Amino acid sequence: MRFRGDHDKRNAFARLGFTVLAVTWHDVVNTPISVVEAVVEVLSERRSAAS
Repeated sequence: MRFRGDHDKRNAFARLGFTVLAVTWHDVVNTPISVVEAVVEVLSERRSAAS
């Protein structure tokens, strides 16, 4: 049931125009550069789409 709630929340954010990136504590601690790169990529795509 927990994952269903997660999907419902993600879908609600998507309907509001938000992009949700799924990362774990492990990702943040062990591969922080990958996490930052993912955020930068999404922000760059949004900036390009807005132009």
